[in-house]
Amino acid sequence: MDTLQENNTTEETARFLRVKQQTLEAWRLRGTGPAFLKLGRRVVYRREALERFMAERERRSTSDAQEIR
Repeated sequence: MDTLQENNTTEETARFLRVKQQTLEAWRLRGTGPAFLKLGRRVVYRREALERFMAERERRSTSDAQEIR
């Protein structure tokens, strides 16, 4: 698994989460993905936001899986 930096690009974040960059872009438009910073034209994902995003989606079984969009 790739190592996260304190601040990560869309490419680094997509690689870490194992999703396409286009998926992250769609999540940003819908407001359903991890929190991000907009620095001018740059989009940056903070490590703590990615860890929180993943923790919020952690499940113990498929029967308790809440639909997440």
